Amino acid sequence: MPKQTTTSDIEPIYAALNELGLTENEQRLYVTSLNKGPLSISRLAEQLAISRPNLYKIIDGLAAKGLVDPQSRKRYTKNFSVEPPTVISELLKTKRSSQSKIDHAFIEQLPQYMNNFKQGEGPLKVKVLVGRKDFEKMYIQMYEEAQDDIRFCGSLREFTQAFGKEFVVMNVQKRLERNVKGIALLLPSDRDYYTAEEHRAHQREVRYLDGFGEFLTSFHIFSNKVVFYQPKVPMAVLIEDEYIVAMMKCLYEGLWAKAPKT
Repeated sequence: MPKQTTTSDIEPIYAALNELGLTENEQRLYVTSLNKGPLSISRLAEQLAISRPNLYKIIDGLAAKGLVDPQSRKRYTKNFSVEPPTVISELLKTKRSSQSKIDHAFIEQLPQYMNNFKQGEGPLKVKVLVGRKDFEKMYIQMYEEAQDDIRFCGSLREFTQAFGKEFVVMNVQKRLERNVKGIALLLPSDRDYYTAEEHRAHQREVRYLDGFGEFLTSFHIFSNKVVFYQPKVPMAVLIEDEYIVAMMKCLYEGLWAKAPKT
């Protein structure tokens, strides 16, 4: 006799079936058949309070998703039964694997999509991000969107300590995988924070703002965005505007040209 499914067992099953795109009636049919074991069509229609013509339609939908025992689809079979829950697991794995490939392909092409995105005369977009969660989310987004070099200016020490060195290095590895170069204008006090070997390993070209006073904040320029960091809160202000970004790039290039090469 089939083992009865408890309420706590059913809830994850419904969640899994929902993820596979089953309708409410298809879910009910699957779970009922799972609990009751093989049943005749008439008995199953009675259990579900559904007419036989409608039940056949639901069965066809369930079969199309690969969850009906092939033997149950034969014309002269007496009883209907569904595939075991292990099939649900395999279908979920297949779906997630496919989704992962789609996500990966989309992220790979995201810089090109961003390059094709024209803001033109659209309104200025400003977003204030407060708290570590939004702080980190924005940082990860930067490495996914960057089309070419990522420019940094400010206190790399304070920036790294705000995020945590392990988190920063992990995302730098993502940048390296995409062959995106890092360019950094750093404060004199940053000279001993990362070694020259670390900068080279991170494909980060560095110059120092000799003669500048110390400050805690910093900014990144990437794609069509500039983001300013206040690491003590932590807080970031993200600005998406082609004209402001063009100005910031111009200022950055001016500072870079005057900074001595290391």
